[in-house]
Amino acid sequence: MQAAPNHLAEWRVGFTASKKIGNAVTRNRARRRLRAVMRESLQPVARLGLDYVMIARFDTARREWQHLVNDVEKMVGYLHRQIDHQIGHQLDSPHGEGQSARSARRGGQA
Repeated sequence: MQAAPNHLAEWRVGFTASKKIGNAVTRNRARRRLRAVMRESLQPVARLGLDYVMIARFDTARREWQHLVNDVEKMVGYLHRQIDHQIGHQLDSPHGEGQSARSARRGGQA
């Protein structure tokens, strides 16, 4: 799974499954399962202004449902933390003007 800013007031999701994971039946089943897990796990926590890309892997079509749900929930949390981290770095001054949130938590020591 990947995520990137889209600069829109909505979130979007795309699905991909390459021929590496199997024939057309397997790829379609993997995409259907990703759409279903998106409705259950991603939709409630998706952030406005992001594009999500869900990438089917070799075992997506056969993985136990609860494991697939857990995998997506874990990945969404990871992606959101990464995006928050990137935003935090963009808010910090690149030329040392002001303190970063991290140095402020350490009492101002750089």
